[in-house]
Amino acid sequence: PQDLSDSAGEWFAGGGAYLSYYMWHGGNHYGRTGGSGLTTAYSDDVHLRADDTPNEPKYTHLGRLQHLVTEHAQVILSQDSVRSPVPYWDGKQWAIGTQQFVYAYPPSVHFLINQAKEQLFVLFNNQNISMSLQSVQIYDYNQHLLWNSANVSNINSNNTVIVPVVTGPFDWQFFVEPSQTNLPKITASNPLEQLNLTNDETIYLWYRRKVSLPRP
Repeated sequence: PQDLSDSAGEWFAGGGAYLSYYMWHGGNHYGRTGGSGLTTAYSDDVHLRADDTPNEPKYTHLGRLQHLVTEHAQVILSQDSVRSPVPYWDGKQWAIGTQQFVYAYPPSVHFLINQAKEQLFVLFNNQNISMSLQSVQIYDYNQHLLWNSANVSNINSNNTVIVPVVTGPFDWQFFVEPSQTNLPKITASNPLEQLNLTNDETIYLWYRRKVSLPRP
């Protein structure tokens, strides 16, 4: 989830107002939406799995970002984003580069960003801050850390419980599915629109045409 969190954090830092995760919730193909060649469950690695259980730590981590952005949305959207470089420690001295910067939204929040592919220290408001590679940290104006895209250590990811379903031999059962007879027949000179005919109660519709050809 850290890669996705970094991208989402940078988007909102730069003034982004809307982010479509596609998808936030997985799904299932049951009943009429199921069929041959269609997987029953899909997108099971997104924030909410196909069975509605949270996919941790992604669900909580990105959810915290969304709540935080919502809380400060009025301040963020009421002003243009201003990007300012921040010094980083190159091993010998504090230097100014192009991959460490901050977006400030007074009097509410700072988005501190490190785009480098290495962990390093940055100097922000006279404070040495350790930043993971390609990460975003959000601070309030009292220099309190509100969110770190690279830190998911305080989220419980073990939310899966395995429960045995089969405790003995299978008991096979079967039933005969009833079939409808004497279905209504509609005669028309041209093919008709399917939903108007079926009222969306079935996905099946049979077309038959009687053709009479003269003998040569």
